[in-house]
Amino acid sequence: MGSSVNVPADEWMLLPELGLEAQLSQHPGRGALGELALDHIGMAVYDVDVAMRRFTDLLGLHDWSRVVFEGTADCHGVCQPVGSIIAVAKMGPVFLELVQPTHGPWTPSEFLEKSGEGVYHLGFRVPDVAATAARAEDAGLHVANTGLHGSTPFFSYTERGDLSGLCLEFVAPQMPTEVLKSFEHIV
Repeated sequence: MGSSVNVPADEWMLLPELGLEAQLSQHPGRGALGELALDHIGMAVYDVDVAMRRFTDLLGLHDWSRVVFEGTADCHGVCQPVGSIIAVAKMGPVFLELVQPTHGPWTPSEFLEKSGEGVYHLGFRVPDVAATAARAEDAGLHVANTGLHGSTPFFSYTERGDLSGLCLEFVAPQMPTEVLKSFEHIV
C-alpha cells in the first residue's frame, strides 16, 4: 500500500459506510486491482434535479444526498478546476450516483459530450486511491483524471476505452470538505 498523508480530521467528511452486502463481497486477491467492492454506479446527467425526480418516480429511490463539488483534478496531465452537482441514493447494496458536470473538461463532461446521458462508471471505495490507480496502470488501464486535495488523491477515473467503454472510479473513504460547496439531504 502507498503512504498516507496526515490531514486534520475537520478537513475531511466521511462518506456513507458500505452496505453489509458490499463489505461481504470483498475478496482478497481477486483480480489485478486487488480487493474491490462495488460502491456505486455512476451516471452522467444533464440535470441532476430532473434525473432525481425521474429515479424517484420510476424506481422509488429516496433519501438522496445532493452536493455541489468544486475541486482540482489532474485531467490527462493538466491540473485544472473541475466541478459537478452530485446526487446519491441507496439502490440495494450499492449507491446510484448522478453526476451533472458544471465546469472543466473531465470524465463526466466528456462522456455527456460524446454519448449523452447514461452509465459511465463503476465506483469502488478503496483505502488508498494512489495505490489502486498504480495497480490499474500496471494492469494496462490508463488513469484519465485524479482529484487532488493538495498532493493527496481522493478519486481517480480510468479511461473510458480501456474496459468496453466503461470507466472505473476509485474513491477514498473520505472526501475533503473544502471541495463540497453545499450539502443537502432530500427525502
